[in-house]
Amino acid sequence: MGLSLWLVPTAEQSAKLSWLMHIRPPTAKMFNSYPRFHPHITLVTVPSTTPVEELVAAIPSRQSQVKVAFSDVVVSNAYFRSVLATIEPSPYIMSLQTEIVESLKIRNPPSPMFPHMSIYYIDDTEAEERTRILQELEANGTVIKTEEGVQIHTSVGPVGVPTGPETRPEPHDDALQGFDGAEIWVALCDGPVESWTVLEKVVLH
Repeated sequence: MGLSLWLVPTAEQSAKLSWLMHIRPPTAKMFNSYPRFHPHITLVTVPSTTPVEELVAAIPSRQSQVKVAFSDVVVSNAYFRSVLATIEPSPYIMSLQTEIVESLKIRNPPSPMFPHMSIYYIDDTEAEERTRILQELEANGTVIKTEEGVQIHTSVGPVGVPTGPETRPEPHDDALQGFDGAEIWVALCDGPVESWTVLEKVVLH
């Protein structure tokens, strides 16, 4: 795909979300379903030949942390948005993206369904698995939808085999209604998902 700028949660929030995201249910059939990747919101993607320094320079100086709120959890017909949390388009995240896009002089729309945080990538040949896993998340109380938005309870989780070293979060105070965008990462997103590489990290104030 290219080089991307990711807005990522705090380390604690990332650990909670990773427990939920880094599983592989026995119902999955294809090898590229449920790959592991870090929780993030893609702000922009550019060709891989773009110098990393240009992307770092496009991040507003003295950029403060960005609070984001989950508005829903849905499925889509795109692999990289198989199951995703839609994000409230607050002025803060929208203006951050606008500044980056203008700095890089990008003409094409940056990221489809912006802003969103993908939870699972699931192969197009088993698209029914996207609906099944979301129904499971809702049935077991992992995803709770309210009038105010959505809560993701990371100590519950779907039925699956954890694929990473994460430990299950304590059940108290585990619900996330969003996260604090604490860093912006430059990620090289070429090749298989689990081979993606983080090239640079910028800590927000």
